[in-house]
Order: sequence, then structure tokens, then C-alpha cells
Amino acid sequence: MWLRTLLLTPLAMLITFGIFVIMTMLIARQQGVPSQADMVFEWGRTKIETPPPKERERKIERPKKSKSRPAQTARVATPQRPSRPVSPVGTAPVVPANLVGKTFSAPKVGNLSLNTGFSGDGQLDIQAVKRFEPVYPSEAISQLIEGYVVLEFTISEKGVVSDVLVLEAEPKGVFESEAVAAIKKWVFTPKKIAGKAVDSRARQRVEFGFVDG
Repeated sequence: MWLRTLLLTPLAMLITFGIFVIMTMLIARQQGVPSQADMVFEWGRTKIETPPPKERERKIERPKKSKSRPAQTARVATPQRPSRPVSPVGTAPVVPANLVGKTFSAPKVGNLSLNTGFSGDGQLDIQAVKRFEPVYPSEAISQLIEGYVVLEFTISEKGVVSDVLVLEAEPKGVFESEAVAAIKKWVFTPKKIAGKAVDSRARQRVEFGFVDG
């Protein structure tokens, strides 16, 4: 008895549920609302158009070729090298205007005149072994001064000059010192009497002058 009841109860529930569903469909169809079955059917017929996938790869835009103008080369001025300073090699002496075309000559030494102071036969051919030319004074050169000096001196038995005296000078105070300094350096062959060297006195004229060059 109870087994029959157990089997019929689910069957009754299933039938009741089916009746409920059928009634719901009828009511919905009368109201114009599509039923669940119709919705499923229409959904199945609908074509879903999926939009085409966006292109992931972007087209690489090529740069537009611009009409390039020929490049103008700028002219760069080459820097000039600074001129090197010229180091003075030497300073040329300034020649006074009055000396242009003039050349001073070496002082001229005249013939040696002897004043022996001895009597008897003596050897008079005394000769200078060493000679030194006097220096022309710079002041006399700048002022174009010419002149002469007459000297008297002693020649020892060894030929050395000593005891120099200025007998005459023209002009005075210009050429004397240079003439005396030069004659003191001279060396002579000594005077001989009877083959023996002796002291002797002599005179010498020294001239200072210019020549036209």
C-alpha cells in the first residue's frame, strides 16, 4: 500500500508541473509575450555578426619624400695665422746726415824722423816691427773733424817706446790721446852705434781725415 503511494506521488507531482507549464504558455501566448521555447528558437536562428578584428599591426607610414634643396655649403673663412714677431737681429748704427757719402780713412802715419841726440856715426834706418793704428774718435767722426798729431818719444835699446810727448796737435784736445795710446804699443828695431843697441829719440806724425766714398 505504501509502495503504491510512494510511486504515485512523484508521478502526480510531475503531471501537476506539466499542467502548470502548459497553462503558463497558453497565457503568455494570449498576451503576445514570446514564450521561453520561442525565445530559445528565435535565438538559435539569429545570426550573430561579429565585427572583424581590428588590425593589430599598424601600417608603417612611410615619410613623405620632401623635395630637398641642395645643401648650401657655408664658406668658412680660413683663419689667418698671426704674423710672427720679427726679433731684431741687431740695431744698425745711425749715420748722421753729414756723414752720408763720407768714409773716414785709417789714420796715416808719416815717416819716422829721428832725433838721435848723439854725435858720431849712427845707424839711422830704424824700422817699426809692430804697428798699431790709432782709433778715430767717435766725436770727430760725427762732426767730420780732421787733423793731425806730432809725437816725440824714446825708443829704448830693446825697441820699446816710452816718454811720449805731444809736440803739436791740430785741433787740440781731439786726437792726442788716441795717437799716444797707439804709439806706445809700437815696437822698433833699436838704434845701434858700433854694433851696440842704444836709446834714441824719434818723432812721428799721425794724420786723421776722411775720403769721399
